[in-house]
Amino acid sequence: DFGGDSSGKFVNGVLGAIYEQAKKDE
Repeated sequence: DFGGDSSGKFVNGVLGAIYEQAKKDE
């Protein structure tokens, strides 16, 4: 399931970036 694997990594990376931004904003 290449598509699911790559999109999963992409979503995880995006959520990680958002989480890092949220920590900085606090």
